[in-house]
Amino acid sequence: MLINEKISGLHKKLKDRQWLEIQNQTRSFSDGFQQRKTKREQMGMALFQTTIATSGITAEDFNRCLYAANSDPRFQFLTGLPGVALMYSTIAVAFQDSCFGSRSAVVGETAALNGIIARILDSLIDDVPKIIAPERSTLFRLLNKQGWLESTILPADEELDTKHPAASVLYKFIRGWITKVKGAEYWQQETSSIPDEFSSAVEAALTTEYDTIGCVLPASSEDYNPDVRHILLAKSRNTFWIPAMTPALFVGWPEGLNKTAYKSCIHRFGDLIGWLDDMTDIIEDIEKGEANEILLDLYENAGKPHYASPEEFQDMLLNWLDDDRAVTTLVTKGRAIYSETIQAFESLGRDTTPILHLTTDLTQLALKSVTA
Repeated sequence: MLINEKISGLHKKLKDRQWLEIQNQTRSFSDGFQQRKTKREQMGMALFQTTIATSGITAEDFNRCLYAANSDPRFQFLTGLPGVALMYSTIAVAFQDSCFGSRSAVVGETAALNGIIARILDSLIDDVPKIIAPERSTLFRLLNKQGWLESTILPADEELDTKHPAASVLYKFIRGWITKVKGAEYWQQETSSIPDEFSSAVEAALTTEYDTIGCVLPASSEDYNPDVRHILLAKSRNTFWIPAMTPALFVGWPEGLNKTAYKSCIHRFGDLIGWLDDMTDIIEDIEKGEANEILLDLYENAGKPHYASPEEFQDMLLNWLDDDRAVTTLVTKGRAIYSETIQAFESLGRDTTPILHLTTDLTQLALKSVTA
């Protein structure tokens, strides 16, 4: 209990310090935060209901998911899907409004489906691998590059009814997503490069999602694997490249947008969201033994000292989180990631105010103890 109380207090102090380090750089982009937050929340449930209808999900499907969430805490993530849908929709629309010059009303819904699928996969792979492991070959058949470019044959509804509710609705959301994407104007154009680019992006994201299965905190210092950090970074970058490309499906790539520079911006954005997620999940990741960029930083910044057990490593983490110099190094890096993200979007030479507002809002939501 004392350890739990101690780490909770250290975690709060770390988040508060990170917010203070970043706060001075938010400038006017944080103005109107509460109004934007309220407006998004009002849109959230309606958006989720639309994605359910698009995917052919029934009230029975939804009730089975709620029963699973109430019966087993590992499925609690299912109750948070409306918020995930809203976040991905908001991100894609902000990218569209900042960089694409024209607007499609379908972008938000398509990205919402993408986000729901990503969250279900991530949660099942992390917490209930027994359920998602048998689905791997089918998921890659549907979502790898070749699968996107061929006719889509999903498992029949009768087969889905025999699966766990989380796996069943996953396939139904995939059905809705594929339908939206393949119905997009620039997917259907024979000369368009977008099908090739989009399908490659989805395959890369799915591959790195499965790569994270081995991303655990090493049981001893001899087990430390530096590749884990690269996988975690690639996961965040690949994840957000998909909603960043989604507007192109419906309005095409805008003339004058440097796609290489744009992709670099999305990588910076992915780095920031990954950092914020890891900052939020520190306690949970320590308890579950999952790799986390911030925990790996603490270890590497300390010189990768020897340890022989997970318990010894946890003691080290507590000491580092209580060390002013160690925390200063962390929050300085977090501030740099935030600054690089803002500067990258500003350098695109477009009115990127929507995405700058969103970047600041997401940072504040993740870090500030009491939002205003």
